[in-house]
Amino acid sequence: MMVLRGLVTEFIDSNFLARQTAELAQVNVELKSAVFRNRATLEDLEKQIIVATDQRLKLTAELESLAGDKAALWREITALRERQKAAVGATSEIEAQLDSRQSDLAKMAAEAADKSQALSGLNRDLNRLTAALTGAETRFSEKHAALLRTYETALGQHRAKLEALGSEAIERANALEAETQNRQNRIAELESQFAELKAQLIAEAEEQIDIARRQFENERQSVLNELEADRLAVHKELTMAQEAVIEKYRPILEAPLLEELRQTQIEVGRVHKKLAEKAGDDLVWNADQIREFLLDIDADGDAPSHLRICGATKSGKSFLVNQIISGGLRSLGFDATFTVVDPYHSQTRWATPPTVKNDPQAAYELILQWAAACDGSPLERPSVLVVDEVDSLIADYGEPLSEAIKKLIKKGRHFNRYFYWLGQNGNCPKKMQWSDVRNFNQIYLGTVADDYAENGLKGRNKNRWLGELEALRDKSKYHAIIHNKGANPYTRLLPRAYFATATTATTAPALMCPKCGSYKVKKVGTANGRQRIKCHDCGKQSYAE
Repeated sequence: MMVLRGLVTEFIDSNFLARQTAELAQVNVELKSAVFRNRATLEDLEKQIIVATDQRLKLTAELESLAGDKAALWREITALRERQKAAVGATSEIEAQLDSRQSDLAKMAAEAADKSQALSGLNRDLNRLTAALTGAETRFSEKHAALLRTYETALGQHRAKLEALGSEAIERANALEAETQNRQNRIAELESQFAELKAQLIAEAEEQIDIARRQFENERQSVLNELEADRLAVHKELTMAQEAVIEKYRPILEAPLLEELRQTQIEVGRVHKKLAEKAGDDLVWNADQIREFLLDIDADGDAPSHLRICGATKSGKSFLVNQIISGGLRSLGFDATFTVVDPYHSQTRWATPPTVKNDPQAAYELILQWAAACDGSPLERPSVLVVDEVDSLIADYGEPLSEAIKKLIKKGRHFNRYFYWLGQNGNCPKKMQWSDVRNFNQIYLGTVADDYAENGLKGRNKNRWLGELEALRDKSKYHAIIHNKGANPYTRLLPRAYFATATTATTAPALMCPKCGSYKVKKVGTANGRQRIKCHDCGKQSYAE
């Protein structure tokens, strides 16, 4: 109203046209400046549109990158499926996880599609705003031209409209700028959410892939372990089967070879004795060897030995023992006393009467007394305890007796006490060890020598000794294997007389069988002035010596 009033007043003024022209020029300048401002605003909007377009391109690139990640994930899923197919022991749980991963990827694709639709809607809004601005500019130009044409008639109306249009344009521009800023904020928020969602999905996908990879590795290792266990089990079964086959056929294959080797070694022993005989050896147990058997010879001086003398009936065992008792040790310079123990009444006629006869308990107690005496004072003269059937005594009285014998043979020499073990087999008693038996000087006569060679000797040489025994058996049944303590065994024929100075004890019978050494003989006449006798044990006749 104030403007219209001013116009009416100015109409009255004589300088109306000049002032109106100047005012019109001023209005024109203001309109141009407003147009320039609107154009600057439009340029800013265009820049913002360009920025929005760049952001849309970035979002499009990110969507393409997401699509690439999606393709990579699909490739990884394809690789996992191929590895799943390659793995023999893959389980349904991995397939369920892969299906879950596919559903997650489908959700991601749906979310990406929703965001793409939202971006498309934003682009449509931007295009609509651009078209609206363009239309507003066009309408503004048209109204400006109409205002200039009709300014003389309705300046106030046009100014009011111009002011209204200017305020509307400014409000519209402000609203558009605010809406654009809101949309930019929304886009930034969406970009942030999308980046967070992308990072979260990638992290979850990587975690799931890592879990699937670990599970696959664990299952793969489990399958490999099972395969290795199966391989080892099959290998073990094959090995056991091979060993079973080998053990099954080993006796069949080895038996002829071992028997052939045994016979060869026996033949070597037999040939060895024959060669020794051809070389001038009479194969008879000589005086030096007998002395080594009866005595322990060392730096401290000679002393009697502990002896083990084993032989079956009619093997010459009684003859040898009686020879030693009646003067064998005396002939070597030892005036020893002998205590004979015959616990089971063997019918042997001893060269000295037995102290204990047919009383195993008394024999057992006497041996314990001798062992206990090894803790006392030594004797002045050598004293020998001769015990027959020691193996049977050990079987009857067990460990106490075996321990007493061990003590006697280990400590007896220091107390001038010696032990002669007589028996009928060449094995080691159950309560003793071969290491204990080898503390004796041993002699095994006749068939018992074969038992000792089989059971008491080790190594392949025992077959050679068996061969030597066979060679000796061909010459005489009175043969033996002698094994001195700490020395190698050897085989010999038994002599007809062991000691040149040996004499028969007064209690011994006058006549003795030269074949078996038995005193159970009777006279059967004379021939050529010599007494003939018949042995009750071996049943043979011979000349009395």
